[in-house]
Amino acid sequence: MRRQLVPLLVFACLCMASAAQAEDYYIPQVANGSFENGSFRTTFVLFNVNNVSTEVEIHLVQGPNGDSFNVTIPGLGTGDEFRLTLPAGASRILQTDGTGALAAGAARVSTSARIGVSAIFSVFDASGNFQTEAGVGSSEALTDFVIPVDVSGSFNTGVALYNPGTETAAVTLILSDTSGQEVGRNTLPTLNAGGHTAQFVTQLFPGSSGLRGTLRVQSTLPIAAVGLRQNDPPLSYTSLPAFSRSSVRKSFSLAQVANGTFDGGSFQTTFLLFNISNTSTTVTLSLTKSDGTPFTVNIPGTGSNSTFTFQLAVGASVFLQTDGLGSLAAGAANISSTQPIGAAAVFTVLDSQAKFQTEAGVGDSVPQNQLTLPVDVTGSFNTGVAFFNPNSGPTTITMKLLGQNGTVVSTAAPLTLPAKNQTAQYVTQLFPGTSEFRGSVSITATGGTVAALTLRQHAGPLSYTTLPVAQGASQGSGTQPSSSILLWKQVTGYNGTSDSTLNQTLQNGFKITGTISGSGKGQTIVARSGSDIFTGVIDDSTGKYVIVVPAGTYSLVVCFEPSGSTTSDAQVTSTYADPSSVQVASDTTRNITLPARQLFGVSGTISGAGSFATAFTRTLELTSLDNSSGGTFTVGSDWTYSGNLPDGSYTASIEVLVIGGATGFEFVNVYGIGSVVVSGSAVTANFAVPDLGQLSGAVSITGSSLPESTVVTATDKTAPLPAGYTCCAPPSTTLALADAGAYQMRLAAGRSYDVSVMVPVGSAQSPSGAAYYPLSGTSTAVSSSTTLNLTLPALPGQAIVTGKVSNGSGQGVKDVTVTAMSQELSGASNLGYDGFTTTDASGNYRLVLLKGVNYQIIFTPPSPTP
Repeated sequence: MRRQLVPLLVFACLCMASAAQAEDYYIPQVANGSFENGSFRTTFVLFNVNNVSTEVEIHLVQGPNGDSFNVTIPGLGTGDEFRLTLPAGASRILQTDGTGALAAGAARVSTSARIGVSAIFSVFDASGNFQTEAGVGSSEALTDFVIPVDVSGSFNTGVALYNPGTETAAVTLILSDTSGQEVGRNTLPTLNAGGHTAQFVTQLFPGSSGLRGTLRVQSTLPIAAVGLRQNDPPLSYTSLPAFSRSSVRKSFSLAQVANGTFDGGSFQTTFLLFNISNTSTTVTLSLTKSDGTPFTVNIPGTGSNSTFTFQLAVGASVFLQTDGLGSLAAGAANISSTQPIGAAAVFTVLDSQAKFQTEAGVGDSVPQNQLTLPVDVTGSFNTGVAFFNPNSGPTTITMKLLGQNGTVVSTAAPLTLPAKNQTAQYVTQLFPGTSEFRGSVSITATGGTVAALTLRQHAGPLSYTTLPVAQGASQGSGTQPSSSILLWKQVTGYNGTSDSTLNQTLQNGFKITGTISGSGKGQTIVARSGSDIFTGVIDDSTGKYVIVVPAGTYSLVVCFEPSGSTTSDAQVTSTYADPSSVQVASDTTRNITLPARQLFGVSGTISGAGSFATAFTRTLELTSLDNSSGGTFTVGSDWTYSGNLPDGSYTASIEVLVIGGATGFEFVNVYGIGSVVVSGSAVTANFAVPDLGQLSGAVSITGSSLPESTVVTATDKTAPLPAGYTCCAPPSTTLALADAGAYQMRLAAGRSYDVSVMVPVGSAQSPSGAAYYPLSGTSTAVSSSTTLNLTLPALPGQAIVTGKVSNGSGQGVKDVTVTAMSQELSGASNLGYDGFTTTDASGNYRLVLLKGVNYQIIFTPPSPTP
């Protein structure tokens, strides 16, 4: 049981496969206010890709100390924080009013589930007329990254940095030319918690005019960043992405490139490619026309071709611009490299005199099966969409136009895109009659993935702005709802050695409903009958709950927060088992009153944690020996903690998240660093982290390369494994990434661990499952320095299971989670696999298996609303 639970849960966490997970998005540059010749405004673009409502909070800061940044957003008021709710499939485009003195800062957008987030940085003249704009996408917080730089001709490059953490970051900047040679180094003043700074490269490095190359940013804490290439005159801004130096990306898709003349001007595309690895690399740029045939262009200094191959030394970069001559043509580009690189493109418009007019950054378009993009067809704006099929076979694209409130306004005719083909159309062409409209397009690709790009166009003056494409496709409201009282179903012994069809009908169940009240707040509720567990849903605002079960006798267990226990730095969980069983032969009501839990203060210090000084997060877990109660306490930078707990005997464990280490990510769990007894009064409990050892080694797969997001796990064998369902279990598994084929992790020395590898199947952006090896883990005793190399057998080929999930009336059921598990894979001993997918609006699904037998496939319908 220990081994079976880890792969699916951990992989879903790392890949963000669960749309219900809370998220923070960082926008490193926002601006608002007037200046001598005009004003700046920032537009926030938010769209819900889920089939449930999402809570959104926007928080703005300015200056290196993270001071409050007050702005006015018409309809939401004035302040530095704004809250709103996005219903399923809903979207909002919110613009600051541009009043007050000009100020710049950053924004954090916090959501209760994954959504699409972006900002648009707009400039207006003194009369309020639109001049230009640039899209500023959300940025990941990183400790070591690279941004392309262009300060040649009329260009300059600005860099905005934002520290979203709670501690001060020290930042070093290293400027390199296109050959990879360092030409300047600068250490910024400290960037305090919540701090923001933005400067041009020519300010950071006087005398750098005329340079093209890259800027490497190193920070002691994760910070978010964006580059903005400015042209003046005419004024134009183009966002440039930051690439993590721990990235392992070697392939990129650009869904829209263009070159050639038209009546009134011409288009050019510039490719920005830079080596972020520690090894020289060979890069290949391949261009194809819309019909998939080679797209020949002339790149001055390189020649005319449709495929260009060149070498990049360590730290080197190239800026390749097509000449804009010949008849106008459009298509797509694929970029591949032998080592990790950064890649982007810029889409430039020139007038009939070959003078610069405007441009927009075109980032990598990750191929996906389900995606959503925002739409703005108001005033002088229109929205264009480009699709590129990178697959060897055709892809069929279905599109739904969703209004701002999430309702389905229109469904487009299915679009079939042959292999390697590309197309670009305005939303007004895809959905004729659309005008004065804001919303989103929900897209599903079948038969293969599709890469997409969104551009918002302003007609006069001409401007293009890249808008985000987000993973996930809400079905919106007004569509056929899921059946709300259905039971999960399990199929065992399934043979997955070839492609097959598996249709399933889910049976109706009965509802147990009621209200949870009393001295606390319910977190989760389950109904137990023997070994079967049925999980319910609790409405946080009302305490109402619902569980769907078959007829039978059940015991109810509630995991809850005792009243007065939870603060910003501590969360306490306790268990309440209803003493009376519930007989279910029809829909049944059972109200639950939570008992009062007397709480006592617990505080102290953790010693021996010096090696975790740069940890991104530090958490102390106190778990009662009977697993009925537990506390999660945030540990301060001085390694102190405080909180409250009910009476009981507790085991202490420390959880530490380290970002930017040797492998870029390390989640350390040290179980059993001490114990404490809470009994009738406050207690001081100091704990000590034991001596740590290092476990490291190489990870490989026979006959193939190791996918990115491969994870090595080590589970402490001294930690007890709870029997049955519990609200609290001690953490005992440490994780480390092994993207580059090597891993290292810190573990308590002198203990034994079950070590295993989890390898994603599919892409990190569109995962379909995870393989794990070995089945029970490799028992390993860890000393001060232990080496363990792990070689996985060759992964079996894939078998695709398709089918439809229906209710008893034959109607397809959407949003059914389909999971598959097998430990008997073809030709691969000691290898297991977990696969997962979700049904679409019609109840159809496509599940990827690794060929094998004895699969257990579970169909879990969405829970009804309490």
